[in-house]
Amino acid sequence: MKRGTIKWRLLAAVAVGGAGLGGLVATSGIAQAEEQSYPSFSGSIEFEIQNDYGFDSDDPNEERNELGGSVSPDLYFHATEHVYLNAGLVFESVRDPDPAGDDRYFDDHGLYVEVLTLNAEFDGLHVYGGKFGPNFSIAYDAASGIYGTEISEDDIQLSEFVGAGAAYTFAETPVGSVTTSASVFTQDTSYLADATITHRDRTREADGGPGNTGNLQSYAIAVDGEGLPVPGDLRYHLGYAHLASDDTDDEQRFAIAAEWGFAAGGMNFTPLLEYVHFEDAGGVTGADRDYVTGSLLAEYEAWNVALAYTHRDVGAATGVAASDDYQVQLSAGYAFENGIGIDVGVKENRTEGVNTRTVGALLSYGYEF
Repeated sequence: MKRGTIKWRLLAAVAVGGAGLGGLVATSGIAQAEEQSYPSFSGSIEFEIQNDYGFDSDDPNEERNELGGSVSPDLYFHATEHVYLNAGLVFESVRDPDPAGDDRYFDDHGLYVEVLTLNAEFDGLHVYGGKFGPNFSIAYDAASGIYGTEISEDDIQLSEFVGAGAAYTFAETPVGSVTTSASVFTQDTSYLADATITHRDRTREADGGPGNTGNLQSYAIAVDGEGLPVPGDLRYHLGYAHLASDDTDDEQRFAIAAEWGFAAGGMNFTPLLEYVHFEDAGGVTGADRDYVTGSLLAEYEAWNVALAYTHRDVGAATGVAASDDYQVQLSAGYAFENGIGIDVGVKENRTEGVNTRTVGALLSYGYEF
């Protein structure tokens, strides 16, 4: 089969399925709240406006102000009780800041498709195909605070791949609920990898590198558990990813994480700890990396305070300089009953010996329908 044919067929199947589901939704309307009927439409939208001011940096170009926003619709078209289409869109800045250190105010915002999958769920079994983020780690989404997820999102999160996957949940076991999952994938290099309004640099199959082979040679497996017979709400995660490459070494990743929610003294606490190890990072022989992310969220009524820390150890290899990086952040916020949240925070980041401090504020709003 010609290279790249598999991913195009998957995207075409999802697109055709989505068109069919969309037509059914249009002709039948949204399901009534008192009795679920199909086809139906549901979803949520997250709005964010954030301002970050970098100061006291070893690199003057990092001392800039950046004001921007994001809109993230997550849409579901249910054809039946068991079959549905999921479309996750993102509108945000899609280009890196100018290295000259100029301020930015809602610059370079574009809209792109982050997730587009056709799904089927039956009695604990979930199968899907299309464009998605393989299940590998949790800190990129779960670490607390305004800046708690930053390094994990940039370095660790697997996103915008094309392929297929499945997960099965064992709902009742002696150790609670356990979900096993596996997926095969390759980097999305189709037109869905571009953005509208403002174009972004689209990965091409010719670029090569780990995870970008044009065929479903990369894979990820994971085990997620919750509901253990311990006080509070403890969940754990084990993940492994193998990113195949045609022109470099394959990259391997390992992840282990735990998150524990509990109440004490009239407050709710959620500590999180994750460790991730890369072997031959970026396809470079001997280029290993280690990441440790820890965060603690404390909540009292509508108030929250969050402390988060990430340490990144980059090992030396041919063409790769060793570095000992970190980021620590402290933030606090208030969530209003109408869904609006306001958070302020400060972070200190060291990357390749360059230290920068940043103070910022985040205005957020979530809506479900």
